[in-house]
Amino acid sequence: MRESVLLALIHIFAIVSTVNPAGISSRGKKILRSYLRRYLNRELEEEYYTLFENNLEFYSSELKSADKSKLSDEDSLISFQITNICRQIKKGLFLEERMIVFLQLLEFAFEDGMVSEQERTIIDIVARTFSISKKEYDNASAFMIGRMYDEVSPDCILIIESDNTDHWAARDFKNYEKWRHIRIKGFQGQLFVLHILFSLDQVIL
Repeated sequence: MRESVLLALIHIFAIVSTVNPAGISSRGKKILRSYLRRYLNRELEEEYYTLFENNLEFYSSELKSADKSKLSDEDSLISFQITNICRQIKKGLFLEERMIVFLQLLEFAFEDGMVSEQERTIIDIVARTFSISKKEYDNASAFMIGRMYDEVSPDCILIIESDNTDHWAARDFKNYEKWRHIRIKGFQGQLFVLHILFSLDQVIL
């Protein structure tokens, strides 16, 4: 992963942690460290994690005087600052990298099992600034947050499962027959895969 992507994650994760009343949880820290460890050696992992803590302190100081109850207001200080930050981040990212940042933001925001109104507002701002289409936004949210696979566009779901019809998930999902399927002998359970498309109008943004 390019340095610009990691830096984007560091900034956005710090913002999410800032608006979360409980701050960053131990699980959130593990998620962040797992991302860093995936791409960095131990020394650089600590360097980037320290950068995250510094950003968290900076954003907390900058936004502590703002009324978080007004976060949904597009003219609010927080919305304005987040939008500016995302615009700067966007300049150094390819479209595919913006999507990676967006997806990992969803996972990070949902690490405590819920997405607050403040976190949702940040997700909305990031999606809009990063030119994430409504289809990809809705599909990713349904897939990652709610695991509501029937709410995902049927053409974007692949299910890997057993070749034994007794183990198929046909009874559990209304769109089952519309999905793509890979059936493997002896496979246990189901593995759901989300296909993300990039349209030409996104590429030129």
